[in-house]
Amino acid sequence: MDTQKDKSAFQFTNPELVRSIFVTSEEYEVKKTETFKMNVEPSLGKLEDFDDNTRMAEVILSVHNTDINGKGIEEELKEKPYVVFITMKAYFRWSKDSIKKKDEEHYLKINAASLLLSYIRPLLSQLTGMSRFNIQTIPFIDFTSMADSEKN
Repeated sequence: MDTQKDKSAFQFTNPELVRSIFVTSEEYEVKKTETFKMNVEPSLGKLEDFDDNTRMAEVILSVHNTDINGKGIEEELKEKPYVVFITMKAYFRWSKDSIKKKDEEHYLKINAASLLLSYIRPLLSQLTGMSRFNIQTIPFIDFTSMADSEKN
């Protein structure tokens, strides 16, 4: 496969780390095989024309184990071994004739979110792996179910 000739019409800027928070609890009792639920939250910016032939949008993806509208970090740490919040963003561009306007959001919610998760996954593993707790990994996520549920 040729990376120039077979390049997708759907391209992205270098993903940017927007937020990385990792705070551990001193009191939490370590359990050998314990892993924790992570929240995965994609956010889609406004879709707009980049130029006459190209469309673009910003996509942000956050992975965290917190109640972002609730308690503070100290309160969260009473119930968890650590608080983690990682956010990445990138801008995605595509040619107008390669992706139909009605399919644009679908591409962004699935392909763009999957791509950003692939950048967050090793960050989470590295942060948790360097702590006294087990390495936390993120499994493959079916973003199609998320995109489909938002349609209804």
